Amino acid sequence: MKNWPLQTSVSDVQIDSDDLAHWTIDVKGPNWQVATRYDFLRQEQMIRVNMAEPLWRQVPRALGWMLNYLFTGTLFRVYRASHQYGLALTTFQLMLVWWLTLAGLGGGLIAWLAIRLINGPFAFGLVIGVGTAWLMTPPLTWLLGGRAHLGAAGGWLGLCGESVLGALLLWRRLRSGRWRRAPLLVVDGGAQAQAA
Repeated sequence: MKNWPLQTSVSDVQIDSDDLAHWTIDVKGPNWQVATRYDFLRQEQMIRVNMAEPLWRQVPRALGWMLNYLFTGTLFRVYRASHQYGLALTTFQLMLVWWLTLAGLGGGLIAWLAIRLINGPFAFGLVIGVGTAWLMTPPLTWLLGGRAHLGAAGGWLGLCGESVLGALLLWRRLRSGRWRRAPLLVVDGGAQAQAA
């Protein structure tokens, strides 16, 4: 097997304007030479604007885009042109669908459990946990992480605030003794157990 001597060079990225950039790749051999200029459209500005929007605006827009691609036949044309790109596109679309589905199923499960066990101590803990999670973490994350410019540390402080408030409320409930008056459930075998 013979090794062919090659010389390669890749230039740094050259920013031509706010919209365009390029780099060059040169490859040389004993009796040949190829020079390639790779031009590409810069999309950072559009991507940054899109990523800065809240999820409540992005998710409906993404679902509309997915349905449009499906019902207009665009998705099938994408697969016909490049099945690799079609698979990548469908993967990201299905990730969004599964995320929304699992979030809905999780919320439904929590609601079902709360309705079934509404008189027990478990329901009280559930209400406190879910309530403090929604009332503390998102607002404090937005306030401390975004407005106070603390970034991820603001999010962690919001989560800590949720945990402290939830623990204080549960401790107060424990000290009051009202949880002892929860109704009894009859479980398999006839034994009685306190609603948990």
